[in-house]
Amino acid sequence: MGLTEIPMDIPESETFVKISKTAISFIPSTAFCHMYQLDVLQLGTNMITYFPNVSCVSDTLIELNLYANQINYINPEYLQSLVNLQILVLGANEPLSHIPFSAANVNLREIEFQNTAIRTFQDITMLVNLTFIGMSWNRVKVLPKDPFKHQSKLYKIRIDRLEYTTIPNIGPSAATLDWLQVYKSDFVQTFPVVAAAQLYHIYKFEGYQT
Repeated sequence: MGLTEIPMDIPESETFVKISKTAISFIPSTAFCHMYQLDVLQLGTNMITYFPNVSCVSDTLIELNLYANQINYINPEYLQSLVNLQILVLGANEPLSHIPFSAANVNLREIEFQNTAIRTFQDITMLVNLTFIGMSWNRVKVLPKDPFKHQSKLYKIRIDRLEYTTIPNIGPSAATLDWLQVYKSDFVQTFPVVAAAQLYHIYKFEGYQT
C-alpha cells in the first residue's frame, strides 16, 4: 500500500500496465498520456474514488479494469471518450450506482459491474456487440421483460444474487448463449434457452453448483 500516486517513470512503449493494492485515490488525466501503445490498463484494488479521465490513450486502450476501488461517480464524457474500449471491469465499487453507457461505447465486448450500489437495470441498448455481461450481487429488483434483446452476440450472462423477482426473457441471445448464471433453480427452469444444445454451463444454486 506504499504508492500514493501513479509512478512517473513508466516506459512510454509499455502496452500493459497493472497497478494494484496501493493507496492511490486519484488518477491525473495526464498520467498515461506519454504511453502511445497502451492497450490494457489494470487499476484494480486501489482507493480510486472517481472514474479516471484516460481519454488521451483512447486510440489504443481496449481494456480498463477498475475492480475493487471506491468509485462513486462516472463522468459521462470520460466514458464516452473511450471509443475503442472492449473490456470494462467495474465490479466491487460498492458506492457506484450508475454507469452512463452511450453509443460511443459500441465496441464494448465485455462489461462487469458486480457488487455495486446499482438498483436499476442499466441502459445497454446501444451495446450491440456485447458477448459477456456480469452484474451479480447488485440491488436490482426489476429486470426488463427482454433485458438483452439488442445483444445478439452474448455468450455469457451472470445475473445471480440480484434482488429481482420477475423472470426475464433471454431473447435473441439464446442463439449464442453458452453460459447462464442465475440464483434460483426455478428461474433456470423457466428460461426457454435452457433446452438449447449450446448452453453448457448453467449455474443455478447457492454455491454455484452445476
